[in-house]
Amino acid sequence: MIGRQLSLLELHHEVEAASGRRWGLVRKGTPRDLRAEIARRQFTASSMFEYLALRYQIAMPDGSASLRDIRNADYPDVQPTSVAAYLVGPGAAHFAVPDSNWQQNEWPTAP
Repeated sequence: MIGRQLSLLELHHEVEAASGRRWGLVRKGTPRDLRAEIARRQFTASSMFEYLALRYQIAMPDGSASLRDIRNADYPDVQPTSVAAYLVGPGAAHFAVPDSNWQQNEWPTAP
């Protein structure tokens, strides 16, 4: 089931509304910079997991990760949940303090 697709800025606003906190926006470069970082890591990584999260960050906003042939009518009993509703309910754990702190100048990746 597919619901509404959000831009990164819309997602930012939904997270702020759900958490009741202001979240800073950090610019880490352009999409071109991110693609260059992915390419660099592909050649130096011991595992694809060292750059997989970065690939996801490219695929989501540029639309290449969008689903095709959407058939919501096949699932009449499933109702999409908004990001805000999810984050104030079962997704509230996402606001927990992480075990480790990322540096603002680092690209976040899977451990």
